[in-house]
Amino acid sequence: MATLIARSAADANTLPIGGMSPALEQNLLEMVGRNKCPVMRSAADVAEAFAETVWLKRNVLLAATIDRRRRLIHWEMLAGTRAAFRDLCPASAFSGVMHSHGYGIILVQNHRSGRLEFDAAGLAVTRAVAHAGLLLGYPLVDHVVISQTGYLSVLSMALSQRQYWARRSRAS
Repeated sequence: MATLIARSAADANTLPIGGMSPALEQNLLEMVGRNKCPVMRSAADVAEAFAETVWLKRNVLLAATIDRRRRLIHWEMLAGTRAAFRDLCPASAFSGVMHSHGYGIILVQNHRSGRLEFDAAGLAVTRAVAHAGLLLGYPLVDHVVISQTGYLSVLSMALSQRQYWARRSRAS
């Protein structure tokens, strides 16, 4: 699998823009590698940093590398087509975190349709990438879907289901 684009402080001036909107590209280049690096404490922070992806002409899957302080230090596009998304090698999601000496990754996916849901293929990719991360020693921190109507986090979805079942078991 070839990575379509990659960005970090070191290569910001050398790589061509590949498939990203100029506004998103400029916003992220201004933040990454400087003291203004966005901190990814929640899915809302991820959605804010990558908000411009909702205006792209196609759905994309990005891997955002964070450091131990949860600052965005690198990102790369993993898939820009449905076929590339389906055929993604899970270990390839971690190339950026390994090269930039990061802590873990957050998958960021835009849904141009506006639907805030994870389909079976998206959840399968999330599971595969999380498993590969465990083997490689880098955690998958979250998988966030962003659309024009808002955002949805796999982590928050899993936590709310867990709380639901915990409350239900206490009630019985």
